[in-house]
Amino acid sequence: MFLKIYNMEYVIVYLIKGRAEDYHNKFARELSKKFGVNCVSNIVMPHLTIKDLGEIKNKKELLQIEDLLTNFVRSHSKSSLSLEKVNHFTKEVIFLEAKPSKQMTKIYLELYKEITQIKWVKKIPKYEGKNIHFHATLVAHDISNNFEEIFSYASKKACVFPLEFDNLTIIKKVNGKWVIHKSFNL
Repeated sequence: MFLKIYNMEYVIVYLIKGRAEDYHNKFARELSKKFGVNCVSNIVMPHLTIKDLGEIKNKKELLQIEDLLTNFVRSHSKSSLSLEKVNHFTKEVIFLEAKPSKQMTKIYLELYKEITQIKWVKKIPKYEGKNIHFHATLVAHDISNNFEEIFSYASKKACVFPLEFDNLTIIKKVNGKWVIHKSFNL
């Protein structure tokens, strides 16, 4: 069976793992069940978006990103971050706030600079680069009618999770769900 790998959406992410991953999934499912909203964890694994690549059209584009990440992780080491509190963007997205270390921020900005030098990669300066707001979405898009209640409840339940920024992972959208394409360890 031939699996289509081009003309699909791709994103570079940091995958949240371990206890923080378990907590995120459980918390997202709890909010979904309690408030009758969509559960992000049913669609995508807990992560922080590093760079939305949009649609990759051919093997050459995909290999270009894979080669860049392969070389990048060879010259960079793990750094630290933490998930610290619940926050939101407007009344559409509730998330766990990620606080990167200075080293993680430096690594991210170096990677962002390299990726955006590729001609076909679109820049979204309002949300990327120096304006990045690292977060792990819990619930989104169908929450505006219950926003205050959901946010109030969620705000009381957040925990602090120290993490290692130890991977860069390409995920792709297949049949409405995000799956891992390839992971690169720092």
